[in-house]
Amino acid sequence: MTLSHTVGDITDLGMVANRSMGLGLGSFCREGKDASEICQAARIGAVPAIIRPIVVRSVTGRVRTILWQQGVLRHSDKDIVESALRDWRAVLRVMSDGPFFFGDEPTGVDAIVFGALATSVPTPIQSPIRDFLRSQPACVAYAERMRARFFPELVDATERERAA
Repeated sequence: MTLSHTVGDITDLGMVANRSMGLGLGSFCREGKDASEICQAARIGAVPAIIRPIVVRSVTGRVRTILWQQGVLRHSDKDIVESALRDWRAVLRVMSDGPFFFGDEPTGVDAIVFGALATSVPTPIQSPIRDFLRSQPACVAYAERMRARFFPELVDATERERAA
C-alpha cells in the first residue's frame, strides 16, 4: 500500500464516517423524538436542573440547524437511514480481519471509524443504524477492542453501570 493510497483511504473513510454520524443524528431528529433520550445518553444531568430545559432546547436546536445546513435533514427518514446503512456496509467491507482496521497496528482510520462507531454502537439511543451496526459481530468486537485499548476508563464505567 502506498502513502497516497493510505491518505486517500483515510480521507474517504473519514467522509463516510462523518456523514454517517450526521445521518444517524438526522434520523434521530427527524423521528421527532423527545430530546430527553439523547440528553440522558449525554449525561446532561450534570447541568443544574433549573437551566436544564433551556440547555436541552438550545443544544437540540443547534444540532437540527447544523444538520439542516449540511443537507442531512433535507432528506426523508427513509433516505437518511438507507444512506447511512449503505455507507456503513461499504466501510465494513474493507475492514481487515486484524485487530485494527488495516491490520495489526492502529492508524488514523481507526480513530475516524471508532469515533463514528462510538456514537452509535455503545449508546442507549435506539435507531435502525445502531441496530444494523450491533448486528455485525465484527463491528461490535472492533468497537469493544478500540474502546478497551484506547479508553479503558470507559470500559470500567460501562461495567460498573451494568453491575448497578
